Amino acid sequence: MGESAGSDTGSVLCSWSGPWKVLHPALGEDFSRSSDDALVLAGEFHGVRVILMSDLGRDGRQTLIKRNADLRADVLVVSVPDRSSTLGLGILRLIQPKAILVHDCNFPVTERASADWLEQLQSSGAQVFSVRKLGGIRLTVKPGDWRLEDSQGILFSR
Repeated sequence: MGESAGSDTGSVLCSWSGPWKVLHPALGEDFSRSSDDALVLAGEFHGVRVILMSDLGRDGRQTLIKRNADLRADVLVVSVPDRSSTLGLGILRLIQPKAILVHDCNFPVTERASADWLEQLQSSGAQVFSVRKLGGIRLTVKPGDWRLEDSQGILFSR
């Protein structure tokens, strides 16, 4: 594997697939809800920026926005937040993703992305892909090319 430079914001986590920068939480931050402490990583691979946001809660998202000037990414990976508001258009305007991968599932029901939320995400202009609906999705990044694929073939490419 790789080495960890710590878990403070701005730290770089190195792995076989490239460097990941910790965007959230900052060292010493502690929120009352665990979803507000969810790890958010950004990585850039052959010019393609990816943000892994998981199920970051509302307070965590607000802190992330205040701390980071540039949240733009080509690909955003999220899951359904538990007990807090879902990802809204405000943060999506800052991120400007071309594709959003929603990691959701049928059970438990609280981890299922609603049709309304998926439509709201699409209204940002991004292509939205639900793992629950499509199954596994793979992101492949090569110099000058990136694509999302499922077992049936290419879903999205640039």
